[in-house]
Amino acid sequence: MKKLMSLIVLLGFCPFVSFAQSESVNYGSLFGALIGIGIAILVFLALRQLVLWYWKVEIIIQNQQEQTKGIQAIYNLLDENARYSKALLEEMKKQNEAKNGI
Repeated sequence: MKKLMSLIVLLGFCPFVSFAQSESVNYGSLFGALIGIGIAILVFLALRQLVLWYWKVEIIIQNQQEQTKGIQAIYNLLDENARYSKALLEEMKKQNEAKNGI
């Protein structure tokens, strides 16, 4: 179904391609060209939103952001643990040196 939707979106641009190749269209008017470009942009944005909704891109992005927050929390805990372990090791070295009289 997703492949079909992607195909429909691609086929949506076919009228613009055939319109651009038509010899009967007068491109002398700058105003007409600007309107055509504006309509093409609006259709592109509408189809883009449709594709993003269909593929559920916003939900995927939200899930990735939640995963990133979780991974960042894990990283912070590991970093804190590493600093604590390093401090504990230094303290044990000092105690060992004091005990051995070095």
